[in-house]
Amino acid sequence: MNWKTAILPLILFSGFLLGQFPLELIPDEITDPVIFTAGSDTEFLLTIVASSNTNWAQAENESATLVVTVDGDWNNYNQDIVLYAGQDEHLYHTSLGPIVEGEHSIEFKFDYAKSSPGAALISIESIELTDNFVSSDIKYLIDQASREAVESDTRISNNLLLKVATNFKPSVSIEVINKYLNIKNKFENQSESSSTKKNPIGFRTNN
Repeated sequence: MNWKTAILPLILFSGFLLGQFPLELIPDEITDPVIFTAGSDTEFLLTIVASSNTNWAQAENESATLVVTVDGDWNNYNQDIVLYAGQDEHLYHTSLGPIVEGEHSIEFKFDYAKSSPGAALISIESIELTDNFVSSDIKYLIDQASREAVESDTRISNNLLLKVATNFKPSVSIEVINKYLNIKNKFENQSESSSTKKNPIGFRTNN
């Protein structure tokens, strides 16, 4: 995939999923899984256009929290997105982190426990994925887009993000990312295989 034009709509695999957005979530409601495919081991930036019934200027109604998870792993593979712009449709960005090659899914949850008491509704207008960037690159892209938006007195749009990405070269090649993912997987496999062979800790006793 050409990283310079990588801001693409998610690849969805059925008419039902194609019709899933826009959608609304009530407290603690979870979306159906959205399927996407990674052509190689990479990292993804998730961009969400969303709004809520909240108002940052109102006490106990400041924001709502949307949680996104990958492959249904709510305990270990999730990110919180605080929706602070209220009823205005706003672009929110988060990193999904390293994603291995193959088919995956993402789900969204309106986490009421992490939201203001007055939060009652989240609306998700659309979602997009960007790949082949590491976390530091994503931070740079968002910071640069924010600076350009302030200078031009506009909001951060998809076109602005694409403009910034087009003029930016990833700091780490996909080959290097894959190298470190392979090392990570190697150590994890070694750790699992040796976990049943640990020696007891303490002083040796003579029987």
